[in-house]
Amino acid sequence: MDDIENDVLEQICGIIEKLDIQKAIYDPYLIFKELTNIISGDFDFYKYFLQSTSDSRLLEKIKHVLKNRIIEILGAEINNKEMLPYAIEFAVSGILSVYREWFNSDRTYSLEEVSRFAGSLTFNGLYTIFK
Repeated sequence: MDDIENDVLEQICGIIEKLDIQKAIYDPYLIFKELTNIISGDFDFYKYFLQSTSDSRLLEKIKHVLKNRIIEILGAEINNKEMLPYAIEFAVSGILSVYREWFNSDRTYSLEEVSRFAGSLTFNGLYTIFK
């Protein structure tokens, strides 16, 4: 199990490393697109992983790694450093929850469509659903 967890964490860290974080701040879809590519590459595993409620340990590790890496990359550029961990927790938890919800749904929309919508929602807030 540790090897699987490490592989997942490595893939996610790879996303963060290669992303242009400045662009991703203004277009969160870039993050969702990369996550969608990873999920599509091993659909059955991520389906099981995200539908499972028992493996919150790995989800917490993913959130921890993402939060620390984003703080490391963006920390110097953020004016309100005290609020940064809360903002990242909000975004990362939301991203993971969107994927979990999609896997638990009837999947009326493609993963790509949901990822685009989630990226827009992340940037524009709830206003997105009223457009």
